[in-house]
Amino acid sequence: MRMIFTVLAVLTGFAASAWAVLPPSVYLEARQKADHHVQVAITDVDVPRITPGRCKIEGVAATVFRSKNEILKKGREVSFTVDCLRPGDEPMAGGTLWGSASDLKSARFIEAYLSGAGPKRFAVAGWQYVIIPVPTNVPACPPDKPGLTCR
Repeated sequence: MRMIFTVLAVLTGFAASAWAVLPPSVYLEARQKADHHVQVAITDVDVPRITPGRCKIEGVAATVFRSKNEILKKGREVSFTVDCLRPGDEPMAGGTLWGSASDLKSARFIEAYLSGAGPKRFAVAGWQYVIIPVPTNVPACPPDKPGLTCR
């Protein structure tokens, strides 16, 4: 009987860890170590035919809070992808923080922590982004914000 409980506990632990998010410190570190922190005026969102998947965001830097080597400046074209899904989709297991494809499609502005040197292609650091109503002079998601996500 003890063996059955041990096996069940181990299996339950594997199942739980497969769906777990990463520790909050991983997401905080992603914000703090990202190459760039910007707000982007969205010009296009391409939702993949099959989701869950990666929605491609294209836009223009509206506010630049920081940019490694000043790669990003106001007015520069920016392109990156965000993990997205539609209602009814089954998210894949792991630490991915999924965004709503419809929310992204209707968004006009987004604030994101990005990595990379471009020229237009960047990567979101640790799923750290938030849809915002308008660009601001103060980050909607400061680098020291506690928690998993900017949302």
